[in-house]
Amino acid sequence: MSDRVITALSLCASAGVGETYLDQLNIKVVVANELQSERAAIYSRCYPSCKMIVGSMQDEAIKREIIKEAKDRGVELILMTLPCQGFSVAGKRDSKDSRNNLFLDAFQIAQEVQPQYILLENVPQFKEAHHVLDGGEKRKIKDTIAEMMPDYIMRMDVLNAAYFDTPQCRRRCFLLMSHKNVPIWTFPGIVTPAPITVREAIGHLPSLESGETAEPAYRYHTAPRHNERHIRWMKHTPSGKSAFENEEHFPQRANGERIKAFKTTYKRMEPDRPCPTITISSRTISSQNNVHYGRKKEDGTYSDARALTLLELILLTGLPGNWPVPTYCSQRCSRDILGECVPPKLMYHLCKNNPLIPALSGPTT
Repeated sequence: MSDRVITALSLCASAGVGETYLDQLNIKVVVANELQSERAAIYSRCYPSCKMIVGSMQDEAIKREIIKEAKDRGVELILMTLPCQGFSVAGKRDSKDSRNNLFLDAFQIAQEVQPQYILLENVPQFKEAHHVLDGGEKRKIKDTIAEMMPDYIMRMDVLNAAYFDTPQCRRRCFLLMSHKNVPIWTFPGIVTPAPITVREAIGHLPSLESGETAEPAYRYHTAPRHNERHIRWMKHTPSGKSAFENEEHFPQRANGERIKAFKTTYKRMEPDRPCPTITISSRTISSQNNVHYGRKKEDGTYSDARALTLLELILLTGLPGNWPVPTYCSQRCSRDILGECVPPKLMYHLCKNNPLIPALSGPTT
């Protein structure tokens, strides 16, 4: 690999999960911005040489500081992983959500920094998303970006992390932008046509029931604690099925009345497929597709009647098992970070296809 270092700015950087393997491409994030101080602290722990600017880039003082630091360090690439709650089908999808206009601030920064390349990531709905103009009129976000950045060529597509070395079905929209003076950044082809399965990713880990732990031998492999009713329903639920499909032991209220909900809830994962999209509700057994696939026992019930451990989530995100979660980081914060992140191997393969990067093999875990 060339010794040339590619300098980058990361906006809405969170804890930097998506950047895990970028050093293998000689991409060095030299400036980062994150609103939440806890996530910024984790980022700085993982990337101590990066200049972290904490605060909202909608604050003019913060914006000017980001621009100054990026210019001083000669940033060539900007990574934008903007909040997606305003666009996501899992969120409120409020067209008036102030976070929907963060892209304006991000591209105001890009206008002044003028990097060679820009990568923006968001949920698939972002591809056709609108924002509200001052007069109340709606306009497609991608049209506004094109108007703001006339000297850039845009490519937009939706990719599934499962086809990029990640055992998780996670579809994300990416916008790749190339300055007109440099070669065009295009999307990579599929890397793993036969996706990695849940069993392949986490099947080697010890079986756990609610509240049990395999630490310290397996760091972060501690099962969430659930109530007995939830545990009973899931013990009688086969792999890939929802407890709502049980003839007995189905979700019900204390008076025996059947609970009504989607069949993606109280559901076990399918062991021989990639896992469903990990969300910030990964600890909740009743939320969507969160329950371990389980192993059938001699008595006909199924083991692992629980949501996934933090270690299992780490592996299903495509991170190495020794990913350095700081000891001061709460379980909730860790799960939120993994539920919102760009899968790092997907980011690796996207950036590997950048014209600045020489031909390389896959990421080293």
